[in-house]
Order: sequence, then structure tokens, then C-alpha cells
Amino acid sequence: MQPSDTLHDAYTQVWWNDTAFDHASAAGGGDMPAGSIAYKKSYSDADGSTETGSTVMEKTAEGWFWASYEPDGTVRLAGEPSLCIDCHAAGQDSILTTTW
Repeated sequence: MQPSDTLHDAYTQVWWNDTAFDHASAAGGGDMPAGSIAYKKSYSDADGSTETGSTVMEKTAEGWFWASYEPDGTVRLAGEPSLCIDCHAAGQDSILTTTW
């Protein structure tokens, strides 16, 4: 659980698939390879008792695909929403949770 000052609420947890994790762990920089996936859960409290949604980023050959969900699984946004693209533009290859 990490504090967050983004639209993803006050606290987040982030998980990576092996493709993304291996690249971030081994690479000295550069863009994530296609097949990289990041999954983020958002919470309004530090103990994780109040989930406020989840977000998935998947790197494809064409770029990043975003999907954001309500806690009940209802889709908020999907595809290449400008809200996601504009905020994540500040990160290395649109990744804001880690620096490599």
C-alpha cells in the first residue's frame, strides 16, 4: 500500500506481470515491452478497507491500453482515454509508479 496524490485516490497497491517486472528489474531504462501489464487497486484509506476502484494498463504493439473499473467491476474508462494519457505522459513510457 502506497500513498497516492493522483486521481486513483489516497492509497494504491500495484502489481506487475512477469514481463513488466522483469523489464523494470533488469533494464537500465527504456520502454516496457509489449505484453507488460500493471494492475492497480485504489483505496480511500491506508488500511485498504475501502476500495474505490481498479485500473489496468497493458502494453500492446500499438501502445498502452487502459481500463478503469468501479469496485463492482463496472467499466469507467477503456482504450486510450485522454485523461489517462495526459496524466501518465510525465512517466517513463507512461509508468508513474516506478523509475528505472
